[in-house]
Amino acid sequence: MKEKDFLNAQYNPSGLMTRVSVIDRFENGTSTEKDGEYFYKKYRPLIIAIGRNKRMSDEDIKELISRVFQGIMTTFRKIANGERDEIQYSTKHGKGKKFRNYFTTIILNQRAAIYKERYKREEYSEDEEVLENQKGPEQDEDIQNIWQKFILREALQDLQDEMDLIHFKVFFQVKMVGKKGPEVAKKFNMTADNVNQICSRAQKKLLTIIRELSEENPVEKMEDDEMCLYIRQVDKEFQTMDDEFRC
Repeated sequence: MKEKDFLNAQYNPSGLMTRVSVIDRFENGTSTEKDGEYFYKKYRPLIIAIGRNKRMSDEDIKELISRVFQGIMTTFRKIANGERDEIQYSTKHGKGKKFRNYFTTIILNQRAAIYKERYKREEYSEDEEVLENQKGPEQDEDIQNIWQKFILREALQDLQDEMDLIHFKVFFQVKMVGKKGPEVAKKFNMTADNVNQICSRAQKKLLTIIRELSEENPVEKMEDDEMCLYIRQVDKEFQTMDDEFRC
């Protein structure tokens, strides 16, 4: 019987392109319904996190989610139709605003719009001062911290998309959950050496993705194993928030 090659198993494609390619397709008018679902699922927890940080009620956060996605999709359509200039969303452009700051500005502007409408209806009270002193995304430390956490979650999701499914599960159980290598090896019918090699390679890849994503906004340095456990904690925080807002 031929021994299974655990380290070079067939790659399982996710069916989705990278984050940059998805935005490219929105901007050139070739996006699909699956792209829209991917974009919504990816950024919805970020909007929730910022809304909660800014002391918005759950009802207002739901309104914020709707407004933000309507706004960004309208912008993408205008770009595709030649009505607006291209958003500078990636370091590959080397100039102008990055998508991260652009998207955060939309979130903050829509938050302000919600409260201003309430003010007109005399439902607007102590939040008026908060909005008057609202900082831009680059000056708001709370928002920068939220983005740093979001980047770590994004890196984990990117890693999962790029890895063989079994390999990712092995890595996740050992480095993210903290289970012992021999225990995981037995569960997946591998040798301990297989597990060690898979985890080492996956961890290096994860850290590379983090460095690429956080080039402009570096995440706090920590030991590699500590970083993996922290990413797991961050992922759970975002997932919990997202689950609370599911219809």
